[in-house]
Order: sequence, then C-alpha cells, then structure tokens
Amino acid sequence: MSEGWGLLAEIVSLLAVAFLLGIAAQRLRQDVILGYLLAGLLLGPSAFKLVKSVEAVQILAELGVALLLFSIGLEYSLTKLRRLGRLALVGGGLQIVLSVLLLSATAIAFAQPFQTAVVIGMALALSSTAVVLRLLQSRSEMESPYGRGSLGILLMQDVALVPMLIIFAVLAEGRRGFDAIADLGLALGKAAALIAVLYLFLRYLFPMLFRDASLQNLREVPVVLAMATCLGSTWGAHALGLSPALGAFAGGVLLGDLPYANQIRADAVPLRAIFVTVFFVSIGMLAVPPQWDDVPLVLLLTVIILVLKTVAATFALRVFRLPAQVAVHTGVLLSQIGEFSFVLLSDAGRKSLLPPEVVSPLVSASVLTLLLTPYLFKLAPVLSSHFGMAPDSAPAHPKPERRVIVAGYGPSGKEVVAALQERNFEPYVLELNPNSTGGMVHFGDATRPEILEHAGIHAALAFVVTVPDPQLAQTMVACARRLAPDLPVIARSRYHRFLPDLLAAGATLAVDEESSVGRLLAAQVLKALPRGESTSS
Repeated sequence: MSEGWGLLAEIVSLLAVAFLLGIAAQRLRQDVILGYLLAGLLLGPSAFKLVKSVEAVQILAELGVALLLFSIGLEYSLTKLRRLGRLALVGGGLQIVLSVLLLSATAIAFAQPFQTAVVIGMALALSSTAVVLRLLQSRSEMESPYGRGSLGILLMQDVALVPMLIIFAVLAEGRRGFDAIADLGLALGKAAALIAVLYLFLRYLFPMLFRDASLQNLREVPVVLAMATCLGSTWGAHALGLSPALGAFAGGVLLGDLPYANQIRADAVPLRAIFVTVFFVSIGMLAVPPQWDDVPLVLLLTVIILVLKTVAATFALRVFRLPAQVAVHTGVLLSQIGEFSFVLLSDAGRKSLLPPEVVSPLVSASVLTLLLTPYLFKLAPVLSSHFGMAPDSAPAHPKPERRVIVAGYGPSGKEVVAALQERNFEPYVLELNPNSTGGMVHFGDATRPEILEHAGIHAALAFVVTVPDPQLAQTMVACARRLAPDLPVIARSRYHRFLPDLLAAGATLAVDEESSVGRLLAAQVLKALPRGESTSS
C-alpha cells in the first residue's frame, strides 16, 4: 500500500513540474514538449532523482503513446489516407528514404554498426508535426506553397511511424537474411489479421451497439466504447508480438470514418494529454546532461541533422519540380527532430537496438533542434531567397470559404440549414443525436473547442446556435467567441430572460423566441382582421 501511495506522490510531482516547465517554455515561445523533456531530465536519475519508480512511469508512458497514436489514427481515417495525394505519398516517402540513407551513412562514418546506423537513421528521419503546424498556423502560412509542402510530408511521416515500429520489432529478434524477411512477413500477416478483426468489429458491431435506443442518450457511450477499442487493439497487438502503438493506430484509423470520430477525439484529449505528458517526461529521464567534453559532439550532431534533413526534403520536393525557393524553404522548416522520433528512440532503447550511450546524445541533439525551430522559421526565408522564385510559386491565398457552422439539427436548425443551402452556403452541422448524422450533419458537442476547431471555425463565415437549452447555448457561444473573437455568432434564445446572458457570453445577435413569436402572431392577427377594422384600430 505504501508503495502505491509513493508512486502516486511521484506522479503528482511529475505532472506538477511538467506543468510549470511547460508554462515556462510557452512564455519563452518554445513548444511545451521542451518543458516536459526538461522536467524528466530534472526528476530522473541524471539530476535530482525525485522519481524512483521509473518502470511504472514507463508503463504509463507506453499508454500515452498508444492514446497519442489512437488520436492520430482518428485524424487519418481511411478516407483521408486515400486523399493524401502524390506529393504526400511519393514526396513524403522519398524524403523519408533519403533522410534514412543520409543519416545512416553518417552514423556509419561515426563507427556505428550497420544495424545501429539504420535504426538511428529511421528514428531521426521524422520531423515535428505538432511544432511545425503550430508555427505555420500562428503565422497564417498553412496555405503558402511551403506550408502545403510541409503538411504533405508531415502526414506521410506520421503514417510511416507504424511500419518503422514493425521493422524495429523484427530487428529486435536478431535474425538475418531470409529469416529476417520471414519474420517481417509474419509480422505483416499478424498486423493484417488484427486489422481485419478490428474492421469487422468497428464496421458492424460498434454501430449496432450504438444504435441501441437505450444507449443513444448516454453521451459517454461512444467514448467508453472507443477507449475500449483503443486499449483492446493495443493489447491485441501486444499479444500478437507486435508494437502496441500499431494496434492503437489501426483502431483509430478504422474508427475515424465513423460519424462519432470527432466527438471521440475531443473527449479523449484530456486523458491523452496526461499520458502523453508522462511519455515526454519519461523520455527526458533517458537523457543525460552532456558533460563539457560531450558538448561539441551534441552540437555537431545537431548541425548534421539540420543540414542533412534540409537536403533530403529539398531534393524530394525538387523531384516534383517545385521551385527551388519553395523546396529549400520547406526543407528548412522540416529539418528538426519530431515528437515521434522520441517514440522510436525510446522503443529502440527498450529493445536494446540502441545502447544508452548512443541514445543520450541523440536525445540531447533532438531537443536542441526543437529549440532552434522557431529561429529556423525566421531563417528559412533568408536562406531560400538566394534561390530564384518562379512566377507561379507566389504564395497562394485560400479560396474564400462558404462554411457556416450550425449547432443543433432540430426544427430550428433544419430551417437555418435549408435557408443557407438555398443561397449556396456550406452548412456544417454539429448534432449529438446519432440518428441525425450523415452528410453535412456531424456527431459532435459544440461546447468543446476541439470539435469547433475540427469543424473549421477559424475559416467559417458564421456560427449559429439553434439548441433550445439556454445553458448549453451560452456555453457554445462563449466557446466559439474564445476561439474566433471576430466571428459573427447568432444564437437562439428560448425565453426573453436569457437574452442578456447570451449577449454577455459573446453572441453578436440573439434571436428571442418569445418576441419573435409575438411579432409573428401580431402580424398574422392584423393580416386576418378586416382592413377597415385594422386601420381604425
């Protein structure tokens, strides 16, 4: 019992320190991941040794990776994977292969064995989706040529994590030649069997369970079933000798095409955030603060990583005849080490594919590349300006959006949607009744910021709240106003007394049902009265 409470105290201290250092990192305009890594470095065996139950923390970290990949899978549903396009599939694949080749060759030049060099090359080939997309969004550069090029390659990198984990599992068996190929084939067969079972469950049994009338009013049911799917697919992959992360990712991808995916993703965010935080803290525990003698090696590794990854991405994009300036700009943006590289480094260390004396400087160099990323964003235009800009490569502006987000699909919501469609606007409806979903109607809770962001609230023309519940309507209005301060927000007020509350919550306009019905009744009464009596009165 005392050990359990001791572990709880360590987890509390871990989360508290990670929280404080995460805030400090944000104040310094760095990614919160860096704060979490630093928290692990301070709490772990290399510094103050405040966390002694490292093994228990590693178990929580593995669960964090599973939840992270499950939510990534929800983003990249089968439908979206089919739409990645040639730039993502071929360009992203070529960038990964070139990065692995260049980094592996460099590791061999540093006297590393061939297998170790290949593992290093694969682990360092991935860039940071979270950091790059966050910086692109903050600069409104997502629709620029280099923004679109970065997005395509990053999507392919995220998908490539899964086969890399399978390869690591095969390499950990220590087999060579034909035996290794046979092991890889067996692993792929097991993965196919797992995916087939998940497909049957999620395509047939899952919807049947959710259509049960007794479950439709229980908001938590799809989330509980989704978490059961996540953990069950994770356990299934582990039981088959595969990477647990593979099972979680496959479950997320197959679940991503169901109408409940957006809501599940939003509801899983708080739980995922806790475990992912533990994961990055555990990675920080692997790092050893470099001694003065090691600093030159870490700096050299950092420069090599940034240069080689820039070259690989630039060449891959030039193959597609993108202008040199765009290709170089994109290459610089993708030159850092990504969060999934830490997943691969951790997995390689756990499987004894990389010794600790190799993992430590790589983690230190990877952290340094993340620290430099905001400055690389400022440096990229300067470096790329030395290459001519082709006339057709000027930054593209996004096409004007016609989307209007509507919360609620009752009688009022249907009237709003019909009026929008008559005028060629694009309604995006959020509704919690699963029987109403399909087409433009999406299952989702409009009080959740993740749901509104996924609906595209930053690019929408307006947000309309049609739900009758006054408290729910106020929460939706306030949430939309926080996310999009300048967005027109029109809300329905069931009763006159709730009108001030909706306006105070941030509604641009609130439609008062009682007054509206009163005016409509008055108009109908006057219309029904004889003309003479109407004018005389």
